[in-house]
Parts: sequence; C-alpha cells; structure tokens
Amino acid sequence: MTYNDEEILRRLRIGEDSAWEFKQLEFSGDRPISPRRDDWANEIAAFANASGGVLLCGVSDDGEVQDMSREQIVRLDAHLVEICTDTIKPPVRIKTHHTEVADGKLVLLVEVPAGDSVHEAPGGSYIRVGASKRRMTSDERLRQARFRWFDEQPVHFVLGEAQRLTENEGREALVRIVDIVGRSALVEYRPVEGTVGLI
Repeated sequence: MTYNDEEILRRLRIGEDSAWEFKQLEFSGDRPISPRRDDWANEIAAFANASGGVLLCGVSDDGEVQDMSREQIVRLDAHLVEICTDTIKPPVRIKTHHTEVADGKLVLLVEVPAGDSVHEAPGGSYIRVGASKRRMTSDERLRQARFRWFDEQPVHFVLGEAQRLTENEGREALVRIVDIVGRSALVEYRPVEGTVGLI
C-alpha cells in the first residue's frame, strides 16, 4: 500500500489506533538504542498476529515528528529487518518506506502484514487490540493457529455414489455444505462421474 504525505499528516493529527503505532526513538550516533530489540519484536508480532498494521518510527505518542538523519533511518531499517528475521518466529516480512514529512523531517514507515501463523516474540505471543498490544491467551493462540491453518487447507469432498444427483441438486447440496464447513478453501466445483465433487 502507498501512503501519501496528506495521509501521514492526517494520521499524525488523529493519533494511534488498532492499525497505527507511533514510535519515538533514541540513537547513539547513528545506531538505534531505544526501543529495545525485544520491545520492537513484541510490537511487530502483535500486529502480525492481528490484521497487520503500520509503525511510524520517529514520532512521539502525541504525533510530534523527531528529526532523524538519513544514516539513522538506514540503520533503523536494517535493525528492524534483522529483528523480524532473527527474533520473531516464524519471521515477519515487513515493508519499509523512508518518508519525508512536515518541515523536511524524515520518518520510517513500516508496514507489518497480517501473519499466516501465530508469531512468537521474546516476550511471548502478543496481539494488537485497539491502540495497544496485549498478551494472547492460550485459547486465542490455539484458535488463531487452527483458523489460519484451516484457512490454507484444500477441501476434498465427494458425495457418495449412492446419491445420484443432478448438477443443480449437487450445487444446492454444495451450498449447504459450504455454509456448514466454511468457504476457506473452495477452489473448484465440478460433477465427478455422476456425483458432485468439491475439489
């Protein structure tokens, strides 16, 4: 997704929510030292375990933009990619955008995609809820793992040979079956030698 200047400035005015997080930074020279590595990992994993989101780095909680150098942004970018690859399991594949906002100040915009499994950070499993993160319960972790696993599995179903249905009867039966089991992996419908198949 592309974020234009107007959208970023609007977000700075209205603040954080379930999809946006501002991160104020501290550097030692060009090296990022705060937030700590584990804090970054927990925040990114929380977005990945929810619906994804955006980190706007170099911005205080009240929307004030820091002044970072190009070298600082480059080091921060590499630092976050390394955290996502080495610290979060399974890894999260972020997209980073070096962006100039008000008064020529630079920020790093980080897009975190929704994950395809439960992502573990050093602090455990977190999920984004509203404008903050919270630790996932064991039931939430199990439910999310099942949901995402089932969402990727193909469904194979053939009505028994004893049930000789017309194509229209088969489609009606299929609609009822999909209502029961969900649409997660419906790829193709076709009659199979006088029966109805869901492949």
